[in-house]
Amino acid sequence: MDVDNIHRLVTSYGPIAVLVGSTLDNTGIPIFFVIGMGAAHSLGIEPQKLLVAAIIGSIVGDVGTYAIGRYFLTKERILLGRIGQSFKPILDVGHKAMQQWGILTIVFGRFLPYIGKVTPLLAGSYRLSWFRTTAAICGGSIVLMSIMYIYADSVFKVVSGNPSLVKIISAVIGTGLLVVLYCANNALKKRGTMSIQ
Repeated sequence: MDVDNIHRLVTSYGPIAVLVGSTLDNTGIPIFFVIGMGAAHSLGIEPQKLLVAAIIGSIVGDVGTYAIGRYFLTKERILLGRIGQSFKPILDVGHKAMQQWGILTIVFGRFLPYIGKVTPLLAGSYRLSWFRTTAAICGGSIVLMSIMYIYADSVFKVVSGNPSLVKIISAVIGTGLLVVLYCANNALKKRGTMSIQ
C-alpha cells in the first residue's frame, strides 16, 4: 500500500485505521503509524490516540502470530514446509537469532524489518512461555512506537500549519521506510540456506 492510500485511510478513519494497519502489518516497520502522525497534525487528530492504537495493534498482531505458531505449527513445519520455502531468508535469520538470543530476539527484532514479524511465530513454534513472550512483545512494541512517536511528532509539529508540507514530508518519510524495506528484503534474499539445530 502506498503513502497516499495510507494517508487517505488515516484521514478517513483516524486511530481505527492505525489500529487495523498495525495489527495486519507484515513488514515490521510502523508505516501506518508514522504516516498517520502526519495526517493527525494536518487534521487536528490527537497524536496520542494514534500512539495507543499503534501499540495495541502491533501487540494484538504479534500475540496472534505467536498463538498460530504455538497451536498450529512446529519448528520443523515452519522451517522446512511451505511457509519455510516462501520466507526462507527471513526465517533463517529469525531462527538463528532465536537460538542465540532467545526471548530477547522478540524485543529487539522489532527494530529490524521483517525479522520482528517472524520471531513471534517462531517463539510459538518453540513453545516459549505465553507470559514471557507476551511481555517481550509488549515491551518491544511500546519502546518502538514511542521512539517513532517522538520522531514523527517532532518533525510534523514544525510544519503542522502547512497541510501541503505535511503531506510532502509524509511522502518523503514513507518512501524512506519503503526503501529500507526494499534493502532489507534484498539483503535477506542473499542469505544462505538454513539448517535446523
